[in-house]
Parts: sequence; structure tokens; C-alpha cells
Amino acid sequence: MVSAVIVAAGKGERFGRDKIFLNIAGRPLIFWTLLKFEETDEVDEIILVLRKENLERGEELKQHFRKLFHIVLGGKERGDSVFNGLKNTKGDRVLIHDGARPLVSSQLIKRVIKELERYPAVVPCMRIPDTVKNLEGSKVQGVVDRNSIVAIQTPQGFKRDLIFEAYKRAIEEKKYFTDDSSLLEEVLGIKSHCVEGEKNNIKITYEEDIKLLEAYLMKGGKLRIGIGFDSHRLVEGRKLFIGGVEIPSEKGALGHSDGDALIHAIIDAILGASGQKDIGVLFPDTDDKYRGISSITLLEKVREIIENEFEIVNIDSVVKLERPKISEYIPKMKKKIAEALKIPEERINIKGKTGEKTGPVGEGKLIEAQAVCLGILLK
Repeated sequence: MVSAVIVAAGKGERFGRDKIFLNIAGRPLIFWTLLKFEETDEVDEIILVLRKENLERGEELKQHFRKLFHIVLGGKERGDSVFNGLKNTKGDRVLIHDGARPLVSSQLIKRVIKELERYPAVVPCMRIPDTVKNLEGSKVQGVVDRNSIVAIQTPQGFKRDLIFEAYKRAIEEKKYFTDDSSLLEEVLGIKSHCVEGEKNNIKITYEEDIKLLEAYLMKGGKLRIGIGFDSHRLVEGRKLFIGGVEIPSEKGALGHSDGDALIHAIIDAILGASGQKDIGVLFPDTDDKYRGISSITLLEKVREIIENEFEIVNIDSVVKLERPKISEYIPKMKKKIAEALKIPEERINIKGKTGEKTGPVGEGKLIEAQAVCLGILLK
């Protein structure tokens, strides 16, 4: 079992104010950090460590993240905060990550976890491309061999019993470190294994870093919108599936798969926003392996296609159907879709409309669905 401790209890002294709940692309900064751990299958639980004044807001985040089990009060020093988080972990392996690193990728998280199978401690490292010199007063002197030094990032991974014991001793002896791997080496003499870090995995430290983060998420073509549309004839002898939910009806949608018009529209909206080929190309109706397939299964396949490349911000959709009424089934639809995409239900909106007794929809011969997806390209 893998536990992730997200440390976000600092005062933001260099930043000049508390940055953890700053609004970035419509969400608090810490939301984007938590999101990556939530979406990484190998992570089983998340523990978020916050300052006292942020605890209530932290509790509100639980509704968005299924793995966010504990909101923990931080301590006076970073080491105290980490140790408080470690006390609430259940995993035999733990990741410790700076809450102010929202651009961490699932690939890096997985890389650290994988190496924990072979090593007791794993840290992401980045080579330093610039020339490095020693500073004495206001004067620079002597060139440092940059091939012998690296910049350390998070998440850092550890065997839980080792890092817990190291922190316990350090706290008792009032020893504090800016880096978890340094503490482990100093207290227990255990060195960490290095894995390749990521250039984008910056720690938001100064005001200008926020501009870089927003630029990464919102600008340069990163923010994308996709539109999807689908329609199916309604015939007797078929089941009616809408949003992954079977709805009692005299007629069902005619189609190669289960004929779920809403899911098909959502799929095309996601594919369009993320720059992928459309549903007809990816899942052609000429391929027998898709005959009668659940559209929820197709949606899960789409999630796998866009994973780590595209982040869904929200989906808005409308279903046009004369009868039956779908309003009572919408909560179940949202739950099904959210589970398939591994996103919070709050990001999904579904509305039902009738055809006002006119046209094929109004005559009960057709079901139509339209969806719009807003998302962010992550690469």
C-alpha cells in the first residue's frame, strides 16, 4: 500500500502570502497537486498537511478526492508537519511531496513508486545545466563540477518504517532538514536512489512562478474546448442506456454498441478537446469486437488514451428525449461517468430536454445528445 503525504503547512514567507489556496485556472493551487496523486492508480491514500487556518478549507476538498482520507494540522517546522502526516499513514511505502509543486506528473509519481520495490529511499533528481560557482560574500569564485551535483525534487519515496523512525529521532533531537532524504541519510545513514526528475516540476516559490503556472495551464494553446454530438433511432426490442444507466423504456436506442447517445457525445467532446481522432475512427461500427459493448467501457478506454496528457476541467451536456423523463436518473449517470473518467462528479453536468412533440425527437423516434468538454493539455 502506498500513502502520499502532501505537505502544505508553510507560511509562504518567500512568496509573501499563503499560496496554497490561490485560485489557479478556477481551482485552488493545492487542488492541482492533489489531482495528480488522485489519478495515479498506484497511490492508495492521500494525507494533506495544512496550517490551522486552512483546515476547514482542506476538509471541503475531500468531496473532490476519493483518496483524500486525512486533513492533518501542520507543525512549527516542516519536519514537524511531515511527521504529523506520517503518523496518519497506513501504507508500507510513503511518498512525501511539496504541496506547492502542482505540475508533478503521474509518470514521475509512478517512477518513484516503482523504484521503491528495489530501494529503501528514492528521490527525483535534475541535472543543473548552468555553470555553478561558490559564493563568498558578494564575490563568486571557483567553478563547481556540475556533473557531481543535482537539484532534488519531490515526491520522495521511502519505506514507511525507515522514514518514520528517522523523523521520530530527528524530532526528539530537534534536528530539522529542508529535505527528507537528507534527514534519512543523516539520522539513519541510508542513502537515496536517484530517478530522473522533471523540468516542469517546479516549486511555486515567488509571485512570478504563479504566472508561469498559469501560462502552463491556460495559455499557449493549453486550454481546449471540444464538442460532441450523437443521435440514435429508438426502436422496440432494445434496452435504453443513457449515461451508463439502464432506464426502463418501451424503446431503446438502435446502435452497434449499446447505443448510449450521451456517452458517445461526451466521448467525442473529450476526444475533440484533447486533439484525438473521433469515436468513429477509434471504435468503428465495422469492428465486431465493439458490437453490443458498454459505452462506459469505451469511455474508460478514452480515459486511458488521454491519461497524463489532458485534464478535464468540466463537461456540460444535454439529452433530448421525449420520453421517459431522465431527471431522476441524472445523479446515477454523473456517478457512472465520474467513475469511468476518474474525476469528481462536480465536473459533470447533465440536462434533459424534450422535443416539445415536434420533429423526430418529439415524436419519440429519436434520442439526441450534445456535450461540451473544457480541458487543459498537460504536454
